[in-house]
Amino acid sequence: MKYSRLILNILVTLGIVTATLILTTYVFVKGMENGNEYHAWNLFWGYIFIFGTGVIILLYHETTNETACHKAVKDMKKRIDDMADKLKANGQNYTRKYKEELKQTPTDKAYGLHHVYKTKYLALRQIYAIQIDQLLEQEWTPASKPFRLRDWGWKLFIMLAVVSLFVSCGYTMGTGSKMLADDTTAKADRSIRAWTAKDVSLPHLKDSTCYVFNPENVVSENTVSLLNRQLQQMDHELGVESAVFIVHHVKDKDIFRFAQDIFDLYKIGRNDRGLVMVLALDDHLYRTHTGYALESELTDAEAHQLEARYLVPYMKANLPDSAMIYLTTAFYKTLQNNGIPPASSSSTTVSDNKANEEDTLLDLIFYYFIIGLLCGGTYAGVSDYRGWHLRIYARNRRRTNIFKSERSFLPIFFGGGGISFFSGGGGGSYSSGGSSRSSSSWGGGGGGSYGGGGSGGGGSTSSW
Repeated sequence: MKYSRLILNILVTLGIVTATLILTTYVFVKGMENGNEYHAWNLFWGYIFIFGTGVIILLYHETTNETACHKAVKDMKKRIDDMADKLKANGQNYTRKYKEELKQTPTDKAYGLHHVYKTKYLALRQIYAIQIDQLLEQEWTPASKPFRLRDWGWKLFIMLAVVSLFVSCGYTMGTGSKMLADDTTAKADRSIRAWTAKDVSLPHLKDSTCYVFNPENVVSENTVSLLNRQLQQMDHELGVESAVFIVHHVKDKDIFRFAQDIFDLYKIGRNDRGLVMVLALDDHLYRTHTGYALESELTDAEAHQLEARYLVPYMKANLPDSAMIYLTTAFYKTLQNNGIPPASSSSTTVSDNKANEEDTLLDLIFYYFIIGLLCGGTYAGVSDYRGWHLRIYARNRRRTNIFKSERSFLPIFFGGGGISFFSGGGGGSYSSGGSSRSSSSWGGGGGGSYGGGGSGGGGSTSSW
């Protein structure tokens, strides 16, 4: 009987472990394919809600309806304690007698004396083991039957909690791995691509409301929308045509040549009131390039001052979104002759959330680890109250002495004498620079055009 129960528990446990590994692998792959931080957080809070509510409900019933079970377990532990105390007293008695006789025993016979007392003590331990087996099989097994349904409910709940924990954590790890892989690929791609003016395509030529070229997603789509609205307002109210280029690298890190070539190719600015802004993130360079007429309204010195105040500090903090929004706002206010606004008073604040996504996913994995510890603690506490591992309790209540040194440990999900996650309380067994002024017109289908302006190289370059 005990062997068939052991085999059943081994098979069930292997089935649970196999199913957990398969599910975890599956969701990890899904996380690698299309996982994102938003879904990972939703999964986490859903897990917390479902299983947190389950724990509260079960603990409520445990504290209000299971008095009989707790009393039965307490009585059984008292009887085990009495047996263990008796074994301890006999062991201490043998130890005392052994030490007394050892003083009068010749050295060559000391080993034999030790063997005699060791044999006697091991016999007592065997008797103790038999008594525990009889107590649990004959008294606890039938006494615990009324509590078995609740025992199974607790064990099934904790099993599902642990399986779901691994599955949810697997999705989070897959999402994090996807982000790391994407970031590595993006870095590899941008490390070999250096943009020139001939490589870019101006969004304004296709859509008259768009001014920002952001092919490598250096800034967020929300930031691009905000910049487009600000630049369109600058265009309509102040007559300043602009183009913004946000990339990782420009060819030879020559950001001046890139900006000048943009003017030469696309003739930006009606009445020479053109403005080109270039951010090369990985080159740590930024360039403001102004048209002929705009140089008197936004001088080189003013541009440099604004860059130092509104762009460089944010770029040092790796916040390109905020840097571009603050600087564009400052240019707009300056050209309006409304004075320069303080950065802190800007109505728009953008955080670079993308840089923090991987950290938040690592936080999630750490939270899952903490929940795993809580699951283990919950199981240990419930198993103690409901007497799931009385054999292990009896084993750990034994006292060792000088005749034999051994250690026993308390497993969390496996019962004494074999795997017994699904067993009852008594199951198992007890065992030990250029310019041009010609005009150019592009677009069609809602596209815009630039006004044929040029630049003589006015503006400012900043680095960080």
